[in-house]
Amino acid sequence: MSKGVFPAKPGLSLSRAFVILTISAVCLNGCATVVMSGGAAAVHASADREVLKMAAADVAAVAWPKPQSVSMGERLAGIGGASSEKVTKKDAIAAYVGALNTARDPHAALLEDARKQLASADALNEAARDVATAARPSMKDVATVEAAIGFLRQSRDIYLASLNDIIADRETRLASAKLLRADFNAVIREIGAAADVIADRVAADRTQTFAQPKVRSNFF
Repeated sequence: MSKGVFPAKPGLSLSRAFVILTISAVCLNGCATVVMSGGAAAVHASADREVLKMAAADVAAVAWPKPQSVSMGERLAGIGGASSEKVTKKDAIAAYVGALNTARDPHAALLEDARKQLASADALNEAARDVATAARPSMKDVATVEAAIGFLRQSRDIYLASLNDIIADRETRLASAKLLRADFNAVIREIGAAADVIADRVAADRTQTFAQPKVRSNFF
């Protein structure tokens, strides 16, 4: 992959640097084989992957119970209705609005929650870009990023729906909704682009692996 896919970023983030130091220390004490065979690239790849997981976990940390999807089979079987333990998006919105209404300024509280999650999304975007340019990314990395994107889409919808219940003034509500939608859509697009690059890298690695000719042994 060319180096021009993403613009270069100077230095390491604090979280990535910390993970690199941690993994390096562990390897020096208990996995010398990894250090010898993978070298610095292996340590950096492991660090990138751990930072990605942490960033995805931060994105998924929300102020409401996480909705759970109900499959068509469950619907046909009568599972997932009002008596089910599954949390629907409507349940999540109701719980979040209830929590917001206990705040002195529900609108400001919602915007602050959204700001924090967008900051987590920016960190995830950076982590995904690092993994996209690291040695040998995997489909697990793609799955991690795509799951986080799903949480961001879900969060965007819950914030927008909650605005309808906490803001009476239409113009204020529409203005906030426009900004939130734009910010979430923008970061989702950026993270999605990084996920595409990771997936392309994985596909290219597999193609190269399968295309390599078998090596004959000199002993036969």
